[in-house]
Amino acid sequence: MSEIAGTWDVVVATPFGDQDLSVDLVVDGTEVSGVSRHAAGTFPFRGGTLADDTVTFDVTLTSPVTADLTITMTFDGDTVTGKAKSGLMPGFRITGRRA
Repeated sequence: MSEIAGTWDVVVATPFGDQDLSVDLVVDGTEVSGVSRHAAGTFPFRGGTLADDTVTFDVTLTSPVTADLTITMTFDGDTVTGKAKSGLMPGFRITGRRA
């Protein structure tokens, strides 16, 4: 689904409060790469996958905390929902819209 490519404004509901992100997705067939932007920094990623209307990728944060996250985002038109998961912690809800 090439219409998934582009910039998405998302909110991740964390124990530290809602975190606003801008996620730029580049889709090449079923491969996904891009960058996640947060007030604390810019975090590139590669090696993501696209299956139907769902993108999954791993990203490493270095600020405000260090964490390896697996992000799963499911797209429906101009909206997105999903989950950010880190290790044994429960997943954090993601909601957003096309920028």
